[in-house]
Amino acid sequence: MIKLIILSMLCSTLFLSSCTSSDKHSTQDEKIIRALANTNTMTSLVTNNSAKFIIPIEHTDLITWNKKTTEDNHLEYDCQIRINNYDFGFSKFKYPGDEERTSSIIKLLEDGQASVWKRDQDGAEVIRSNNVQVTYQKPNIIIDITDPKTYKNIFMNKPKKYELSISGFKSKIKSKSAIITYKQQ
Repeated sequence: MIKLIILSMLCSTLFLSSCTSSDKHSTQDEKIIRALANTNTMTSLVTNNSAKFIIPIEHTDLITWNKKTTEDNHLEYDCQIRINNYDFGFSKFKYPGDEERTSSIIKLLEDGQASVWKRDQDGAEVIRSNNVQVTYQKPNIIIDITDPKTYKNIFMNKPKKYELSISGFKSKIKSKSAIITYKQQ
């Protein structure tokens, strides 16, 4: 509870300081994200043109993927946000012939895929564009919607909550619902 109060105070302070000049919005937003990322708390920040989701994970400095114990064509690592009929985030499948690797989580993120999927009654299809970025800022995975069209499709009606699902990564969270935090510019 205390952590949530501190996080709220931090967001309020940073939000108020970002309201002083419209030229400083992106810099202030980045300061907010850095501050939130250091709290080791699952959260989101959606502005008029961007959406960032911070997911805390626990792992050592090295992480292994394409494990010999993972069957071919199986999802090995996954960190997805679901809002209405969209899923977006990171996934890493082990494909036939993939050799086991041990390296940094940054290398794992480079080796996997960042995608946006639109679901309907027939299944899901990937939306082709450079529309989501997944990065690592210790100890968090940050999922960032960067494509204006994708942003508009997902956030145009200001959804109130999102669902997180995570597998493969060491994390206290496996699935969780959370409220989306909006900051108007």
